[in-house]
This record gives sequence, C-alpha cells and structure tokens, in this order.
Amino acid sequence: MKDFKFSVLICVYAGDDARFFKMAIESILENSVAATEIILVIDGPIGQEIENVISRDLLEQCERAKVFRLEKNSGLAKALNYGLSKCSYDWVFRADADDINMINRFETQINDILSNPDCDIFGSYITEYDDFQGEYVRSVPESDKKISNFVRWRSPFNHMTVAYNRAAVLRFGGYPDIFRKEDYALWRMMIGHGIKGYNNSLVLVRAYVGNGMHERRGGLCYLKSEFQLQKFFYAVCKEKFVICACAGIVRISIFMMPVVLKKFVYKNFLRN
Repeated sequence: MKDFKFSVLICVYAGDDARFFKMAIESILENSVAATEIILVIDGPIGQEIENVISRDLLEQCERAKVFRLEKNSGLAKALNYGLSKCSYDWVFRADADDINMINRFETQINDILSNPDCDIFGSYITEYDDFQGEYVRSVPESDKKISNFVRWRSPFNHMTVAYNRAAVLRFGGYPDIFRKEDYALWRMMIGHGIKGYNNSLVLVRAYVGNGMHERRGGLCYLKSEFQLQKFFYAVCKEKFVICACAGIVRISIFMMPVVLKKFVYKNFLRN
C-alpha cells in the first residue's frame, strides 16, 4: 500500500462555508494514508475566509498540495475536468469542500482497488447530517450487477466518496456539464459502456447537507437539469425513451413536492 500513488481532487467556490472547508481539509491531511498530491481548484473569486484556510490550513501544512485558479465561476463539471487535467496519478480520489473524510477512508479504498482489479469506480456509504434533523445513512448498491441495475433510476455512487481510474474517466470526456447531475451522467455513461464499479458498505464520509437541502432540491433549475439529464441518457447513453420518460417523471415529481412531503420521502424511502 505504501507504493500506491493517488491524487485527491477538491474544488471550492465562493458559496462554500470556510468552517466546513477547514474541517474537510483537515480530514484529508489527517487520513491514515497520506495523499501523494492534493489538487485544489478554486472556481472563481472567493472570500478572504476561504483564502485563509487555503494558505494556513492547506499550503502551510502540506507541501504536496497544488492550487489552481479559474478566473470566473464555471460550475463544478468544468472545474473538475480542469482539475483532472492537473492530476499526476492514475487514481483520483474525490473530496468535497464541506464534507469530512473518515480517518481510514483512503486506506480502505486503496484496499478495495487492489482487491478488485477489474473495477474502475469505487465508492462507499455516507452519513448525511444537518443542525436539526440528526444524522442518517445514504446507502448505495455494492456489487457491480446491482450498480448496473440501479444506475438507470438513480445515481449509484455518493460522489464525495468516489475514487476512480483517471484514464477511464478521461476516455469518456470527463464530467458532462449538467447542473448538479454531472457525476450521475458520468457514471451512467461509463457503466453503460462496460466500466465496472464497487461500493463499500462502510461509511467513509460524513456529508453536511445544510438545513435547506430539501428546499434547494427543487425549482426550475432542477426541472431543467433533469430534462438535460434524461436527454443525455437518451442521446448519448442510448437508453430507451420509455425508461428516460418514466425515470424523469418520478424524479421530477419528488423534486417538485412540498418541502414537508419531500423530507418524508427522503428520510423513509431514499435514505436508510
């Protein structure tokens, strides 16, 4: 394991909270296996608090960190694709700017990679938490067969937990530029072309979802992005029209629910 080299890719933008960003950086640096390099992409102008975290908590603490800046906010897909072009190693571990990586995350996923040489995408369970609703697990299908069935209806990976083969991702052009669904579109495209995946049933990341998660997951932006997503599945992934239509209607129905009902559905049906 000591010879396994990997990049950690993380993006930050002005809308991120400096407090959670600091905890996310600390959780990367304190992991039981050190990243060979950390690639941070700054997506447009940011405030001084986030700048302070970058200089004091990342660059002063880790000589393996590399920081790249985009002049204007370009969105997550473009920022990640830019970051991928700067990664030096075959394996890339994603990390979010407001989530806490468990201390054994990298070690666990390296073992998963070495134990499953036919897979190119690895993820895990997460816990989601906010200030009032407590903490609950978001499970995902573990075996490649279950992932292949699941991906037609929902994203089979928790993005902030994913480690992937960089060459496999670049072979498909990286992340499609679809608002808040760039990762789901990428997994669907890759799995549809025979790329295999695996999810560990351990919780390897604690994700802060904020108190307005259910309110944010709705509205016209989500409606448009869902239409783009299903159009992408139909045109690029060659999915059957009836599957795209049914999946889109169900997903849009959930997004457009009243907040109280949406919370109930998420807690009782979409989370464990």
